[in-house]
Amino acid sequence: MIARIFLVCCLLLREVIPLLAQSPPQVDSGSQPAVSALRTLAQTIKECPRALSSEKKWGKGPSEIERWYVGPPQNVVWDVSP
Repeated sequence: MIARIFLVCCLLLREVIPLLAQSPPQVDSGSQPAVSALRTLAQTIKECPRALSSEKKWGKGPSEIERWYVGPPQNVVWDVSP
């Protein structure tokens, strides 16, 4: 089982490493202002602080608290592709 997982990882790395070595695609100069604006917007959203949305004490102990936080998305790639 471990040998199979190792083989799959090696095969995936063989495909991924050449992609990492490629230079990023060039953005058309006419689109550069829009790309810059979108990157700035994405960065601003990414920097939003995490905030406490609600807090509910459900027991008598000091650590028996349910807290809900809201903040920026955690699973988004923040870039623009031409």
